[in-house]
Amino acid sequence: RSGHFSQFNTVALEVQTGDFVAEQYGATLGIELRTSDSWQIDVSGTLSENETRSVVSTPSGNQGRGPTLQPSTSQLWSVDAIASGDLLRLPGGLLRMAIGASYRDQSYEFYSIQPQLQTQTPAGDNERRLDSYAIFSELSIPLIANRPGIDALELSIAGRYEEYDTFGETLDPKF
Repeated sequence: RSGHFSQFNTVALEVQTGDFVAEQYGATLGIELRTSDSWQIDVSGTLSENETRSVVSTPSGNQGRGPTLQPSTSQLWSVDAIASGDLLRLPGGLLRMAIGASYRDQSYEFYSIQPQLQTQTPAGDNERRLDSYAIFSELSIPLIANRPGIDALELSIAGRYEEYDTFGETLDPKF
């Protein structure tokens, strides 16, 4: 068995243009484990956050209320795991398989603040959250290899089941 870290990225960004500020932070960490000569497991996780602050001023229509501050925050974190490798040798080549699972959590908040009135009001539907879970697999079946006029012909069969906490589930086959 062997293993190594496959990636690590961190981003910190601040942009300010007039009355708008955005800050974004993120990190991804992954590890790849080789479990045999033909199988490996990849696990990765991501965490990111984005914050924005803007000032909206409508002199003709705000009736003396002053500027409106509109801060928002969005967050994402996810975890993915995939195992892939060879199952057996067929006349057309190696039968390969991949299976995996993932989890994703996303959230978003948005507010409207009027300092002159000392109020903070939700800007419509101001908080959203989406969680999803998925499992998936793919089978790559070699049919023909190294024939006159045909380098290789494979059949790929895949499927993904995903469940969302807000609107249900999906099952997506692929051939």
